[in-house]
Amino acid sequence: MSKVIIVLGYVDGLPNIDCDVIGVDYGAHFLAKNHIPMVCAIGDFDSVDTMEEIQKYAKEIVKLPQMKNETDCEVAIQWALDKYDTMDIYGGLGGRMDHEYANLALLIHRKYPVTYYNACNKIYRLTSGMHEIQKEDYKYISFFPLTSGVISLSGVVYPLENVKIDIQDIYLVSNEIVNDCMQVVLDGEVLVVQSNDSRNHL
Repeated sequence: MSKVIIVLGYVDGLPNIDCDVIGVDYGAHFLAKNHIPMVCAIGDFDSVDTMEEIQKYAKEIVKLPQMKNETDCEVAIQWALDKYDTMDIYGGLGGRMDHEYANLALLIHRKYPVTYYNACNKIYRLTSGMHEIQKEDYKYISFFPLTSGVISLSGVVYPLENVKIDIQDIYLVSNEIVNDCMQVVLDGEVLVVQSNDSRNHL
């Protein structure tokens, strides 16, 4: 299975990079400044002062107009869709709320095969079927229904068995995986958030 990392902006701690990387707008500048090669740099680059550094580290550059219907992030996802099976996106959470909401809307409404990461969260989508979820380094796991359906959870502090869910339900928040993994049996679609408490409590 092929994977690509898409970087949308400044990232506090990228993972070990063992796959292709795409830089989007200021994310391309961030990668170039950190001497990380890119298969592609995409964006209108309105937040970048100079393209010189990006040109050194990007194999391909896709320059977008500032006036367009798609966000730079969506164009990057579309560029990668026929080349990679999964996409891990960094730099898309936090910062401007409108950008964050637009990025999550690509996962919720467009159903792209992406997973968003930041220092505290991992966010992705699950569809109908049986799933095993690894705890990794996250303390909490939450499920937000995107459709009506039925869900069963095992291997968690608060298990459920064949419980009906609907899009207005928020009680599936802040569960915890007991051991190394949990099981989900789902008829429907949910947004999954694995998370830790922020280092800086407000």
